[in-house]
Amino acid sequence: MSDTTLIASDMVLSGILHAKNQTVIIEGSFEGEVYADNIFVHIGGRFEGVAVSKAAEIDGIFAGILETDALIVHDNAKMSGEIIADSLGIDCGADITGGVMRKTPLS
Repeated sequence: MSDTTLIASDMVLSGILHAKNQTVIIEGSFEGEVYADNIFVHIGGRFEGVAVSKAAEIDGIFAGILETDALIVHDNAKMSGEIIADSLGIDCGADITGGVMRKTPLS
């Protein structure tokens, strides 16, 4: 069994994807909900909806709510919506619109 789910560049999918202990790579388009250990939205990829993961990297288009432990936003990324993360890295050139909150409150 593969530990990676690929949504290829020529694919357009919608729905709910539960990918426990897996990596989800989005090169095409996905609308809905994704639950996975790792989520990558590549250049040319588009995600719209709710995503929950341990780690995420965005280099394409993301619109919606992202809850993750660690997020890297690359320079080609266009993000809008709500980001909830403990760790956040943003490359110069990334386009982010919306709210950013810390996942774990500081004590």
